[in-house]
Amino acid sequence: MSILVENLTHLYSENTPLEVVALDEISLEIEPGEFIGIIGQTGSGKSTLVQHFNGLLKPSQGKIYLEGQDINLKGVNLRLIRQRIGMIFQYPEQQLFEETVFADVAFGPRNLGLKEDEISQRVEEALSLVGLDFIQVKDRSPFQLSGGQRRRVAIAGVLAMKPDYLILDEPTANLDPGGRDEILALLEQLNRGEKVTIILVSHSMEEIAQVVNRLVVIHQGKIITAGSLFDVFSQEGKLEEIGLSLPQITILMHRLRQAGKQIAADIFTPEQAVKEIISRIRGKNYV
Repeated sequence: MSILVENLTHLYSENTPLEVVALDEISLEIEPGEFIGIIGQTGSGKSTLVQHFNGLLKPSQGKIYLEGQDINLKGVNLRLIRQRIGMIFQYPEQQLFEETVFADVAFGPRNLGLKEDEISQRVEEALSLVGLDFIQVKDRSPFQLSGGQRRRVAIAGVLAMKPDYLILDEPTANLDPGGRDEILALLEQLNRGEKVTIILVSHSMEEIAQVVNRLVVIHQGKIITAGSLFDVFSQEGKLEEIGLSLPQITILMHRLRQAGKQIAADIFTPEQAVKEIISRIRGKNYV
């Protein structure tokens, strides 16, 4: 079953002179196992949208369903919804507060009332998933770790809740290229290896192109286009109209095709481009 959004509208400062339409009749379905990207300029509504998925925000109109259940009906246990749909905001390391890494990652599972042996097992598994050695870091203060490690600890704290869906809002913000690539590789592993449905919010086409299977483009509270990377990136003019540009490598590939080179149209990362060009040269099809 899926997350289903039906005709979602959200108004800030509703019924006041300052009323703003943040989302305007958005409909969307996210299937289990997907790695979906939500992209748009600052203020487009993408962060407002994903905060509806686990009930952090309430719709002004419309409905949100998790596996067929309207999550905003009276009596629905939002605590269980938020356990199933984990949310990681920008700079999650700023939310760390315990004296040790173990205590921070254990905070969520402990609030579920789990036994200590299961809590310990979850903490160890979550730290392993984010590439941190349980023995080496469990007793250290999170504030003694590097910025990238602290971010991994914060992500581990959400993973220890064993969510089926994981929403990340600009998870690589302010990381250097190495740290960014590590986080994106982690998300791919969670999606492919652990079967966690990933919803990645970003304003970076290069970042999105590396990992997602489907892309949703939001502008001024509306979905402008959605589909595979190929489907969305084929609409270069529409994206430019709303201030978005294709990944630089995709633009280069488009220009090569326009120049008559026999290059595949679905090239979105430098790694794909290198393989494609080498293949064409070896096959003597690059003319």
